[in-house]
Amino acid sequence: MADTATQTLIDLFRSYGLADLAPAILQIAADTTLTQAEALAKVYETPQYKARFPAMDQYRKDKTLGIHNEQDYMRQEESYLNVMRAAGLPSGFYDSHANIGQWMANSVSPDEIASRVRRAQQVLDTADPTLINTAKNYYGVDRDHLLAHVLDPNAAAPLIDKQMRSVQAGAAASRNNMQLDKAQAESLATDPYASGLFNNPYNPNAINDAFAKANAMSQQDTRLSAIEGKSYNQKDAIDANLRNDLTKQLESQKRAEREAARFSGSAGTASGSLGTTSGL
Repeated sequence: MADTATQTLIDLFRSYGLADLAPAILQIAADTTLTQAEALAKVYETPQYKARFPAMDQYRKDKTLGIHNEQDYMRQEESYLNVMRAAGLPSGFYDSHANIGQWMANSVSPDEIASRVRRAQQVLDTADPTLINTAKNYYGVDRDHLLAHVLDPNAAAPLIDKQMRSVQAGAAASRNNMQLDKAQAESLATDPYASGLFNNPYNPNAINDAFAKANAMSQQDTRLSAIEGKSYNQKDAIDANLRNDLTKQLESQKRAEREAARFSGSAGTASGSLGTTSGL
């Protein structure tokens, strides 16, 4: 390459924060047999370039991804950084070129990262230690590592969303003296009816309220079932209230009706006895 072209290339990469690439560019330019395109291709293979733009090779191979040059790449990086700043994450936390490059390579958009952060902050911003404890029990993630967990570039968004909902469900169950293991919580997290209870804009406590109702039903139906010489599983109360299981709801209603009938019968007998006594 001509000296002017070489200097232009050095200045260009210096603007990308790659001033240390100058010696490599000079070495590549010294090979006069290379065309400008060939020389540039060699620059792309340098360790310095790959560390600065780790996902660029993928974008260069697939033009449909919308990143056509380093300027586009850096604008996309800034979108991720804006998410980090808006979330109040400290500098140096998952905002390196390597981290962002992994998100880009795995097609994890800035909007998806923002959604993940919001999910984690729902746990972090609460004063309730039950959520933190549930996250640790289910996924081995403590408070300090929760954000790192949801920002894992190799984890798919549906998985992260499912895990955060599961934590919400497990914590709500614990607050209402109910037991919910990880498998049960994850099942609720993907249930069509229960999903409407998470992040309900009209009732932020919808998931907790549903477990409170389930606990009340469980206590009542455990007592009534014992009277009838039967056992009761709290899962039925959870299904009735968090899965809108109509069969379980009807069974609970029938128990209450039988109890009312028994009470009514007992009251009638007592009333008749009193009437007989008073007539003597």
